[in-house]
Amino acid sequence: TTVCFKGCGTDYCRYILLLNLLLFTESPVSMLESPTKAISISKETTPEAQNAAQVPESFEHLPPLPEPPTLLPELVDKIRDTLPPQKPELKVKRVLRPKGIALTWNITKINPKCAPVESYHLFLCHDIPNNKLIWKKIGEIKALPLPMACTLSQFLASNKYYFTVQSKDIFGRYGPFCDIKSIPGFSENLT
Repeated sequence: TTVCFKGCGTDYCRYILLLNLLLFTESPVSMLESPTKAISISKETTPEAQNAAQVPESFEHLPPLPEPPTLLPELVDKIRDTLPPQKPELKVKRVLRPKGIALTWNITKINPKCAPVESYHLFLCHDIPNNKLIWKKIGEIKALPLPMACTLSQFLASNKYYFTVQSKDIFGRYGPFCDIKSIPGFSENLT
């Protein structure tokens, strides 16, 4: 297991450690599809293999993004003076070691009128021949100071993967989905 400098090993401290390693070192950090699964840390340099598509791409063939749950009526008075979360900016890159896909997201200019973000929700749609395209929630990550990042290392073989991220604030409001990003898929399952 990963332990913080205090030795407590809590999920929060592991996420802080994960973020610090991604931002301040060349050490790759892998986070599996679920935030409740273990976080592994490697000391190898992460070579980048391929960026997400840089040319504007049409996503008309994709299914609609999931609808967020409705806000509870009792929260209306509490949220009166705040705005819902902002739209994150997502970047997607393939990494070779460990083999997977790295997601990074940020909000370049944070609006102080927005309520604090509680968590970020990661969604995936993969293009598998003869299968119906659906958006699947693959992770919910507790919000930390931006920018945030994770490396996904478990995938089914697919022609192409599509990703999006959505913020949820402390009042349960969901912000807009970020722009969809795509990246070529893997020819074999990664488990």
